[in-house]
Amino acid sequence: MCYLNDKDYLLNSDCLYERYDVPYCGYDYRLVSPDEYELMQFTGRHDKNGKEIYEGCEINNKYKVEYYFNRYILTDITNGDICEFEKGITYEVTRQFIEKH
Repeated sequence: MCYLNDKDYLLNSDCLYERYDVPYCGYDYRLVSPDEYELMQFTGRHDKNGKEIYEGCEINNKYKVEYYFNRYILTDITNGDICEFEKGITYEVTRQFIEKH
């Protein structure tokens, strides 16, 4: 069992639960249908705030992280250009790693 996205989601075995507030009681979790989400692979990198960078994340409001030929790359959202993660460049996750459809 692990918590995702600052405990807004709970992953247990093959099931994903979304946390929601319950008035006067705190919170509870609801089972999320598999067609509502796509789990992403951790790249092993962290952004400038220490947040984990996952496949599918949007970085710096400009790039999408993708897995391509055995490595993670950045694809420019506007024109599709591909670039590598570079040392010395500050990256920030600007979109969550769980995509809801």
